[in-house]
Amino acid sequence: MKKFYITFFCIIVLSLSFFAQIPNNGFETWTTIGSHVNPDNWGCLNDVTAANSTTIFTCTKGTPGNPGTAYLKLVSRSISGLGIVPGIAVCGTLDVASRKPKSGFPYAIRSQKLTGKWQHMSDSDQGYIDVLLSAWNNTLNKRDTVAYAHRILGAMAMSWANFSINLNYISGATPDSAIIFFSASPTVAVSGDYLYIDNLAFTGTVIGTEINDTKISNNKINIFPNPCQNILNISLFAESPEYVIVQIYDITNRLIKTENLGAASGIIEKSISTNTLSKGLYLMNILSGNRKTTKPFIVE
Repeated sequence: MKKFYITFFCIIVLSLSFFAQIPNNGFETWTTIGSHVNPDNWGCLNDVTAANSTTIFTCTKGTPGNPGTAYLKLVSRSISGLGIVPGIAVCGTLDVASRKPKSGFPYAIRSQKLTGKWQHMSDSDQGYIDVLLSAWNNTLNKRDTVAYAHRILGAMAMSWANFSINLNYISGATPDSAIIFFSASPTVAVSGDYLYIDNLAFTGTVIGTEINDTKISNNKINIFPNPCQNILNISLFAESPEYVIVQIYDITNRLIKTENLGAASGIIEKSISTNTLSKGLYLMNILSGNRKTTKPFIVE
């Protein structure tokens, strides 16, 4: 009987260890493809830019790492025939046509934050980091968002510095997959924008639903269905009159749509058409005065 329990315990530990890993989190392993190298388990635009240039790439291997022998080096570049190509990478698969994440990697822990080392510099606006934890909903046959983070890089970091990004939980479910997306540039890339990354890790655990957003006072906000296809519904409750504006951003931090819900109290409901939006992850800012709530949603 003891052997059974020991074996069973080991299986659980090994399973959690497997799902707890960010593939190639230290960027130590790379694969040579023709004239360039790609980081294993990470999608980037190198295969696209290779058709126009065999010497200029937006995702390269930096050395030495911090720690280790290598790090991820993303630099937005001017490439003949393509214009300014942003330095982007996703842990998983990148849709090279839309330049957005297509899929991620297995992950089954409700982690509190993403940590790592970085260096970065952008022109006038900053690049960003996106993290999404999701779970497959067998009842509704769709993928549900469990937690997310959207971090604009902010001030320059021209030497290695630690970073820590809290995840915002909107569900009590356990995730089954994760997406990590890096961009050296904002919506309009400038040649020379850069973001260097190393030593990634998910840390901490969250029990229950822990949302780190600043809430609109006394409001309860719900968006559904999520993921959506043609229509996204917003429902919120205001105990006193609130003048509400809704903004929708894509993952490059580009403002896509603004909706004015006006001023009202009680239940406020609004349906927003999403049939013109490409498939992918979006962020909705719900603004009232100087208060803001951010919620992610997916168009599929």
